[in-house]
Amino acid sequence: MGSNTPLKWIYDSSMGLVIELPTELKAKMSKAGQLAYGFKIEV
Repeated sequence: MGSNTPLKWIYDSSMGLVIELPTELKAKMSKAGQLAYGFKIEV
């Protein structure tokens, strides 16, 4: 499960890094149950 679509994100000083997941990933995740997430962040 993955996506080549760039993810939208913001940094909020009170919440930290907030990443918005694409709709197609949200749909797959609701069917998969419990998952762990990994993100590659290039700086």
